[in-house]
Amino acid sequence: MADTVVFIISGTSYLIPADFNPNANTIEGIGGGQGGAANGGKGASYALVSNDNRSGTISIQVGAGGNTSGGNGTDTKWPSTSSTMLAPGGNSATAAVGNTTFAGGAAGSSSLGGGGGGGAAGPGGVGKAGANGDASGNGGGGGGAGGGSSTAGSSTAGGKGPTGTAGGNAGTPGSNGSGGGGGGAGIGGGAGGNG
Repeated sequence: MADTVVFIISGTSYLIPADFNPNANTIEGIGGGQGGAANGGKGASYALVSNDNRSGTISIQVGAGGNTSGGNGTDTKWPSTSSTMLAPGGNSATAAVGNTTFAGGAAGSSSLGGGGGGGAAGPGGVGKAGANGDASGNGGGGGGAGGGSSTAGSSTAGGKGPTGTAGGNAGTPGSNGSGGGGGGAGIGGGAGGNG
C-alpha cells in the first residue's frame, strides 16, 4: 500500500482519517518566517515526530509569516495544545519539539543596505543565514532553505536551495522551484524563489 501524504496549509483542526496507522506515520511542520525589516527576517524552524498515536479531530496551528516589519513568525503545532510536534516560527522564543528538529537561518544585519532573510529549515537540515547589507547600499542575499546543499546568502547572490540550485544573482529574484534566496546587490535584493 502506498503512503498517503497530506499537506495542511491552513485551518485550526484536522480530522485524522480512519486508515491512519498510529504505528507508522510521520508528522512534519515548518513554522512561519519572521517578517523582514532593515535586518532580514529569521527563517522558520522544522520539526518531525514519528508514530504519533491520535484519532478523531485534533486542534492544530499552522504557522504564518510575521505580518509586520520584523514581526515574529508563528509556530506550527500538532496538536495546538500539549504539542508533540512544534516547529517555531522565525524569531520565536518557543523551543522546538519533535524527534528531529532543525533551526531556521539567522537574518543578515543592515548597514545602509538591508540584511538578507534567513532560509527556513527543512527535512534536510538547518536553514542558512542571510548575508549582511553593506555601507554602499547593497542588500544581503537571502539564505538557502531546507538544509541539504543549501548555502548562506552573500553580498552578490542569494544562497543555493536544498538541491544545490542557485539563488538569484545580484538584484534579481531567485527562480520558483529552486528554494534559493534572492540576490543581494543593488538597493533592493531580489525576492527569494518558492521552494
